[in-house]
Amino acid sequence: MGIETEVKIEVDDRELEAVRAKLHSLGGRRTLARVEEKNELFDFPDRRLGKQERVLRVRRRGALSRVTFKIKEAEDVTFRTRKELETDVSDAREIRSIFLELGLQAWFRYEKSREIWELGRDALKVKVSLDETAVGRFIELEGDEQAIRKAAEDLDLDPRRFSTTTYIELFQERSPGTSASS
Repeated sequence: MGIETEVKIEVDDRELEAVRAKLHSLGGRRTLARVEEKNELFDFPDRRLGKQERVLRVRRRGALSRVTFKIKEAEDVTFRTRKELETDVSDAREIRSIFLELGLQAWFRYEKSREIWELGRDALKVKVSLDETAVGRFIELEGDEQAIRKAAEDLDLDPRRFSTTTYIELFQERSPGTSASS
């Protein structure tokens, strides 16, 4: 089990390209070329996981799939911190069938294009995701708080723009009707 600490910063297309160029110039290392992701969230009919601020997600990137369970760790207006359990699965359809047999429902789906970079070293290492969604463009910084602040400074991103809003919240707010039940 790991701890995930992250922020999002909404950007326009010009800013997204500027951050990509800055990552190059700072010696960032691209760890994942731009790829389409399909995310499907599961919960019980009474939404008990959501009420406990827990998320169960199946993410597909091409033939690769991963199951993630997130548990809210701390309340903070600047950083979103959650416990995160993750594992790769060989068959997203099969794990989906297992969840449905357990009484879970697929209640929300969303897609995004994502490119992932690594910036910094050791304790100051940050994962930088360049995300393009139907509801906007976002830079996601993940690491410890000090590393996130340093990366934001290096990438010319104003910490006053940090957001802890989740993609679920963004999609529900900006494009009502994106939730789904099965």
